[in-house]
Amino acid sequence: ICKRYSNMDSRIQVIHTDNCGVSSARNTGMENAQGEYIVFVDSDDMIHPDFLSECLSNKEDLTVTNYIKPSKIDSLHYKEDHPELIFQQRGVRTVWGKVFVRKIIEDHHIRFDTNIRYGEDTIFVLQYCLHIKTIAYVFQHLYEYEKPPYYAFFKYKTTLDEYLNILSILQELTLRLRAKSYNVDVLYAKNVNAICGSYIVSLYCAGCYSYKERKYYVQKLRNA
Repeated sequence: ICKRYSNMDSRIQVIHTDNCGVSSARNTGMENAQGEYIVFVDSDDMIHPDFLSECLSNKEDLTVTNYIKPSKIDSLHYKEDHPELIFQQRGVRTVWGKVFVRKIIEDHHIRFDTNIRYGEDTIFVLQYCLHIKTIAYVFQHLYEYEKPPYYAFFKYKTTLDEYLNILSILQELTLRLRAKSYNVDVLYAKNVNAICGSYIVSLYCAGCYSYKERKYYVQKLRNA
């Protein structure tokens, strides 16, 4: 399918690599990109035919589009000189449904950490947000998000120590964003809840930790 589309349109490149995970694939895409903007689309999602034309009409440092069908739209576009507003949104923790400026990514060499299998989207977005000045929202429902099944949560078998490492990275990024006078309280609470919830599920539902080990890891989480 990919080859057929590349034969139809010279702008489409097909890159073959070893299967090293989504972060590696995204990094490969960025390293081969030549355009002015970067967009990520997950393999089980869909985008509206007008996704790019609507988003690129803004030409801001970051454009965020709607992935939930709104009940009412008072305005199609909204531009903001205070990027911190993104930290109050539900979609901040994902790279899909957004348009990034490639020059910002390259100037600051922002990449996905291939050693992280959970929360890598959030880390990338926050690293990017450290370097932006303007943001735009497109309220049309232009990104169709397909929620993965519950069992996909266990796909990567993220270890408890990995969760604690992710938590420490997000804490460090949160402090850097606060240093820019950004209000990130809502974002921080959402991240902590998501990580702690996944941590506890892994600790108690996997059935592979003894009482002593559970007690040890509960204490490590409390200390974090």
